[in-house]
Amino acid sequence: MASTMGAGELGLNLFHEVPETIRIIRRAYRDRGLRDALFGEGVTHTPHFFVYYPMRSFIEELPVTGWPGGELAVSHIALDLPLPLLRYRTGDLVRLIPHRRLEELLGAHAPDLAPPGLKLPCAAVFGRRDALEVAGRRITTELIKEALFLDPQVAGSVTGFFRLAPQGRGIFMDVQLREGHRAGSELDHRLDAALTATLPTPVEHAFRFHSAREYPQPTTHERKHHYIER
Repeated sequence: MASTMGAGELGLNLFHEVPETIRIIRRAYRDRGLRDALFGEGVTHTPHFFVYYPMRSFIEELPVTGWPGGELAVSHIALDLPLPLLRYRTGDLVRLIPHRRLEELLGAHAPDLAPPGLKLPCAAVFGRRDALEVAGRRITTELIKEALFLDPQVAGSVTGFFRLAPQGRGIFMDVQLREGHRAGSELDHRLDAALTATLPTPVEHAFRFHSAREYPQPTTHERKHHYIER
């Protein structure tokens, strides 16, 4: 199974995975040295890793303070477009890697892996730029998702919906359980261990599980949840 990424204004297949990028990102998830070489030291989680077509979309990473990459900006200016877009900012964090640079990095850190055969540039997409600033650290929704799905038992018990809020020098989370699942000391212990392993020092954490029907956060008109409370 391969992933794609798009936006309604830009097209639904702006980026997509190929077998080579899937193998690279699976290795990077397990190999911190390769991950740092590809995406920069200090990245908090492993991104999605895609190819894109520079002859169709002009892709930029606009600088973001404290982040080794930048914010994704896309320009579409073909004459047949009804609405040309210049530097459309999606709100996602991205790191662009030209094909030749990818070849060099793989040669140094993972020589058994091949870059994409079509010699296309790659984009590492880390998710939304929005984050909580806590104890001098950026806590993103993607980092919390890493913790929720780190332990198979926790992953099988939650829907993936949560609400994140600052609390002192740490965070507090409301987490929604799946239908038929109940909170308990073992589930508490497992999520606590996953958050401890995932969150950067010195960020503290606390959380509360809610049944599926009693989860206190409403959805938007698009049936989406706001993951971060300001």
